Amino acid sequence: MLEFTPIFNVQTVFTMRSSELTAKHRARLFSGLLAHKGQNGDWDKIFQLLRQGRYAADKAQLPDLVQKMEQGQTAVIDGLKKTGQFLPWELTVLEFGLKCGGLSQSYQRLQQHYALQQRLQQQLATALKLPTIFAMAVISALFCWMYLQQHIVLTDAINRWGLNVVVISIFSLGIYYFYNRLYSAAVKPTLISILKRIPFVNRLLTSSQRVNYFKNLNQAIAGGLPLIQSLLLSARFLPDENTTAPYQGIHGAVSSGEKLSSALSQSGVLKGVHISPLVKQPITVEKVQLHIEEAVTADFFQRWLSAASWMSLWLYLLLPVLIFINLMFIV
Repeated sequence: MLEFTPIFNVQTVFTMRSSELTAKHRARLFSGLLAHKGQNGDWDKIFQLLRQGRYAADKAQLPDLVQKMEQGQTAVIDGLKKTGQFLPWELTVLEFGLKCGGLSQSYQRLQQHYALQQRLQQQLATALKLPTIFAMAVISALFCWMYLQQHIVLTDAINRWGLNVVVISIFSLGIYYFYNRLYSAAVKPTLISILKRIPFVNRLLTSSQRVNYFKNLNQAIAGGLPLIQSLLLSARFLPDENTTAPYQGIHGAVSSGEKLSSALSQSGVLKGVHISPLVKQPITVEKVQLHIEEAVTADFFQRWLSAASWMSLWLYLLLPVLIFINLMFIV
């Protein structure tokens, strides 16, 4: 995990528009918010009491008090929305944190998410270098040959070479932009529904949904919520509202008396995830849940790392198209 300096001014980041915040900015934003909370009062204790009061009122069947408790949490989320600095899925994570009794762990989750994105960005940038250089070299050689064979005059060769270089650069930057928007869940829902029809995109988004579910589950349990309530909230507060059915099914199965391990197995949400045997003793429910989350997170990272590697190869597909188009101009 990447480390960040503790010297940070939250107000500086809040003067920037949401679209201007890179993964580095966002990682520092949530790291700064986490440090800021620790220095300026323990809000988590307040939200913990708020949550406990809400459930106590619910048990005592006091609907008016329950509504007031929920309005207190809603006011905080509305305040976060008004800053304009948080993406919809980030607000979902923060709202989930309030439901679990505090924001600290949500801030930490988001900081870790963007720290991981920086590592993947570096990997993608490195992977894009060789195909980009190779494509530009081939195009340069092509126009040298066309000029030496007198298929094109020098000025035309230079102009068309420049145009091809621009196309290659834009295509490379487009891959980088698309990858990061997809990772940050910053793509419009309507476009997401279309992209999910592409198998490799669907697998990446499925891994993102899965890792958020298990992080939700561990966060809820760590916040003191009962297992049934934790399962319900974990499925409800996911980035993609259209693919929550398998996770809601886990809650339904466990509510009906089925074991959590059996419900997870039958739901298929862990399909393709390698989970090694847990050897640490004594084995507790908390250790098992954390072990599963670590396995899911590792699978998530490997899938996105692999995507960064082979998405860079798309440049090799562009090269024959450019060569064909340029050769068509030979008289």
